[in-house]
Amino acid sequence: MANATEDALREAVSVDHLQRHNAEIAKGVRLSGSADEAEAFAYIAAQCRSYGMAVNQYASDAYVSLPGAASLSVIAPERREIESITHSASAATGPDGLSGPLVYAGAGLAADYALVDARGKIALVEGLASPPKAFAADAAGVRGIVCINPPEFHEMTVSPIWGTPTLETAPRLPKVVAISVRQDDGDELKALLERESVTVRITAEVDTRWRQIPTLTAEFPGTVENRFVLLSGHVDSWHHGAMDNASANATMLEVGRIFSEHTGDLRRGLRLAFWSGHSHARYASSTWYADTFFADLHDHCVCHVNAESTGAVGADFLVAAGMAETWQFAAGPIRDVSGQELHYQRMGRSHDQSFTGIGVPSVLCGLAAQPGGGLGWWHHTTGDTLDKIDPTNLVRDTRIYLLTCWRLCTLPVLPFNFVETANELRDRLHSLQEAAGDRFDLAPLTTEVDAFHAAAERLTEAVTTIGDKHVHAEQINVAIMAIAHALIPVNYTKAGPYEVDLALANPVLPGLAAVASLGDTKATDDDMRFLRTRLVRERNRVWHALATARRAIERALA
Repeated sequence: MANATEDALREAVSVDHLQRHNAEIAKGVRLSGSADEAEAFAYIAAQCRSYGMAVNQYASDAYVSLPGAASLSVIAPERREIESITHSASAATGPDGLSGPLVYAGAGLAADYALVDARGKIALVEGLASPPKAFAADAAGVRGIVCINPPEFHEMTVSPIWGTPTLETAPRLPKVVAISVRQDDGDELKALLERESVTVRITAEVDTRWRQIPTLTAEFPGTVENRFVLLSGHVDSWHHGAMDNASANATMLEVGRIFSEHTGDLRRGLRLAFWSGHSHARYASSTWYADTFFADLHDHCVCHVNAESTGAVGADFLVAAGMAETWQFAAGPIRDVSGQELHYQRMGRSHDQSFTGIGVPSVLCGLAAQPGGGLGWWHHTTGDTLDKIDPTNLVRDTRIYLLTCWRLCTLPVLPFNFVETANELRDRLHSLQEAAGDRFDLAPLTTEVDAFHAAAERLTEAVTTIGDKHVHAEQINVAIMAIAHALIPVNYTKAGPYEVDLALANPVLPGLAAVASLGDTKATDDDMRFLRTRLVRERNRVWHALATARRAIERALA
């Protein structure tokens, strides 16, 4: 699909500019609301203004949690000190700490606690600290968890709340004290537990309070449509965060610089958005932006492109997650730049994906991975420094983001394939019906999803006949946005457009996931009737979304 213009755009990517931005942003430890972060934001704002972009800067209140010092002391059967760290949103202990018997609880999830008497105790658990571990520990009455990290300490948050808490979600803030130890120390504690009883004392200092955090946007307007593509990435960091996320900030700035030389060619606008509160307030800045500018995003944002951790050493595998309707489009720039073929991977609950409730399509939820998967051993550690950036990979990734944004800003018709969405939804509905058996009827939805599938096929066929100046292009784009607004909220959220789900995994059609629970023989009759009432309402919600999407296509093709 690449052409002479796109070839010139790719060649315009400057490794010198990228490395200069990367180094400048990564020189400080950019904790949310900190002076180092403010300095990075000031640098970004100055660069964007130099490109002729309209810059807007905001400050918002956020519930920010910054971990401090932690300790772990073995009291019995021997005395020893073990190095540890605590985590964002952990409960704090105060100077007296928390003492108690240590028990081993496997992965630290509900099934593990069912096998061990951990109530009132401190649990030793495998893997990185996480919201599911904290939630399971709270539910099991565990007072503290000691997470066994890999050889490196990994900074994490244990809050399940996406963005700033509300009255309804604040009670879900963790009550458990969460610390982590290194793999070798964790293995020694396990071995000690196998021989005899162990008592430990842990302390955790965590500074959780309201802070003002920044958000910055910079924009070029479109010349034809009053719509825009949102290219976003967070600025805040754990430690110096050269990869996470200074390299991606550099990528964003380079896209802005190159677009500044082609503003007359932009059918739609480009809006860069730089977030705070990603790591220390669980996507608070992007959530605040979604709440505050809901109408603008709903009416004018055609796609969210997320920039995260570009250019890493050894990140040779392009495995960008996305949505069913967007992944085939995203595969194009990846193929044209790298020669790699992208396979569909449904995006998860991460990467500042704060716009699914509004119904904004999303691409490039992450991009490059290490041979064994993931972002590298240095991710969320003190090792995330400039030596972890490969200039060749940084140029490659920036070119992919550049072509992705260019095509989204210039193609006459938005390049989304809702046949893929219909396939995903249909497969999910059939599997749910199989799980439900005769206990719940999803036939109204399977009938409607088949009708939507047929309409989406007609839409895809119609798009192939539209030229640059075809009068139907605008009608098709209106329909595409209406489909996204209808289907993305039910496909990716339980809460819908006006609330925010917890930062936990959501399956396809999450509101219907409990259909599989209707066969639970341990549930009471009352519980089953309550659940059925909830599912009937969710069935109506999904039916309405499918019907709305189908009718949008029918109007566009009439």
